[in-house]
Amino acid sequence: MIGSRVFTVAIHAHSSEAKVDFRSDYSSLAYEVLDPPQHVLEGIRAYVDTFGLAYACFDFAVGSGPEGSETFWFLEANCRGQHGWLEQQTSLPMSAAIAELFIDGDCA
Repeated sequence: MIGSRVFTVAIHAHSSEAKVDFRSDYSSLAYEVLDPPQHVLEGIRAYVDTFGLAYACFDFAVGSGPEGSETFWFLEANCRGQHGWLEQQTSLPMSAAIAELFIDGDCA
């Protein structure tokens, strides 16, 4: 989350090594831009509002829940998380969103 903008990227691992730790096999990864479910989006917004954050990278594990629904497990929020490699893979305008925070003065 950058300011009020949410950029959501699913990382799909296609090797046994990457399924344990995606950093072990970048060449087997695929990226998918998606919209998070409303309850996840509300939780993310509540988190950054509670802690007064202008920027945070959220990590979730996603799997099958009851009756085939997707379940999101919150792992962490990183206020210094890296985004450049995801921007490069997806063309999402993350760096521009950060620049807008500085221009607008919303990154106190």
